[in-house]
Amino acid sequence: MLWRIKEPDFDTKREELANNGSLTFPFGLPGVNCCGTWAGCDLSDKECPSELRTVQEFNDGWPVTPERLDELRSQLRQFPNFKNLGITELKPGMRFLPPQFSPPHVYDNDFLWSALEAPVISLRIAALLCRYCPNDFIGVPIERHLDWILLIIKNHTLPPIERRSNHICQRCGRPNRISAPTELMVYDDMIPKGDIFGLDTTLHILISDRLRQQMEELGARNVNFEPIATRTKPEIG
Repeated sequence: MLWRIKEPDFDTKREELANNGSLTFPFGLPGVNCCGTWAGCDLSDKECPSELRTVQEFNDGWPVTPERLDELRSQLRQFPNFKNLGITELKPGMRFLPPQFSPPHVYDNDFLWSALEAPVISLRIAALLCRYCPNDFIGVPIERHLDWILLIIKNHTLPPIERRSNHICQRCGRPNRISAPTELMVYDDMIPKGDIFGLDTTLHILISDRLRQQMEELGARNVNFEPIATRTKPEIG
């Protein structure tokens, strides 16, 4: 059994903001007009070079041509942290650090769900993850708000609601996708080793039953646990 961790339901937007605060990622690669206009929600653990933060395309995210995307990638590769990254590591729409963060009014929460790209966690949840699954995530302290940690999931699995071909567009780096039934299906052979991982395209974060038990024993706040059953993939032919 796996469990999806997610934001609780709130009656009003004001209540939601009070519990989650505000988190945005102002810098990143723009979307691209290639294989259809698109941009992902991937979050990099790398910081946008200060020299590039005034470049318009690293700020507004508006889709550009594949040629312009290549130029922006080339600009990034001039800096040591990006030097050896290819098109599949520098995806259209990818967001970079640092984030802009406003803390919530409810200070004793353990999970903040103010951004699609990644939740923010308390120090005690970060300590729990370091104890049980230190290789499954990257924890990034938030500048000027050191009581909070940005959670970046390292392990991702293929999306459960669509199939991917092996062909990757050599211009935008996007794998071709083939539509499939929209029922959420998590097969046994999709699950990475580890206790926490993400499902590509769905933005779901799944955890093992072991980790769910530890979080519940700790009394983790501002998080719900939704059971997700796994199944064996049917044989073809």
